[in-house]
Amino acid sequence: MADPKNLWYDILDIIFGCRTYHRSTSQNAADSICLDVAPRRQEAYDHLLSSSPNGADFLFGERFTKCLSSMNEMNQITTLYKITPARGVEEFRRFISLKIFTSDSDARILSPTSAMDTLWHAAILDTYFYAELQTALGCLLHHRPFKSSKEEIDARATRLRAMKSLYKAFFLEEPLEYEEPKAELASVKLKQTTVSIKVVSLNGTSENFTIQPWASLEFLKKAVATRLGTEPDRIRLFYIGRQFFSSPNLGPWEEGQLIHCVPEIRGC
Repeated sequence: MADPKNLWYDILDIIFGCRTYHRSTSQNAADSICLDVAPRRQEAYDHLLSSSPNGADFLFGERFTKCLSSMNEMNQITTLYKITPARGVEEFRRFISLKIFTSDSDARILSPTSAMDTLWHAAILDTYFYAELQTALGCLLHHRPFKSSKEEIDARATRLRAMKSLYKAFFLEEPLEYEEPKAELASVKLKQTTVSIKVVSLNGTSENFTIQPWASLEFLKKAVATRLGTEPDRIRLFYIGRQFFSSPNLGPWEEGQLIHCVPEIRGC
């Protein structure tokens, strides 16, 4: 396998315009990290986690695996992406390892895929677990809040490309991506007159809504806001960790789809 460290600098030269980045390495780091993984991945993790042996121990430890596997968001990931919990854990482990390799504690170099971001949000909400993770890694892992400006959207797209390039260089495959339903399934949905979806609030309460498969986002936000006694612009809707934004329609909405409703927090 080509030296991933050289691939990393080549990728950054292309994406970030020949800026120079320096990765800190521990002088006491072991030449090889002893992990129970396939040889190809062993080599990748040797490079990625050479500066953080304690982090490697945690990422491959029982606490990391059990905590992530038991999260509700993991059920969503395994259903949507048709994978096992172990594969979901591995996906998040790979992302965190890439963050450590690039010293990206302030989230300025790499951005996650939707699946990674869903698990990242879940990890952050388990404050004890997230604190343990950061302590083991020896750094703060800042999650950049979403901003809707064109500059930030473009910057995130660049960070995502960088992450995907590094991911493929180290793991020799693409990150998990959601596969759209096949054409024949989509045609069946078009024939449906209504679907029932569930909207869950942060306090755990849920409301069921019956809407047309191609109902607009604005229609759903108005319906949810009316039910909750608030204004449409005071709520945000998420699905599998990804925020829905204003558009004529996003359809088709799916039967049994689970949507999360989060209040809009206004700055001062």
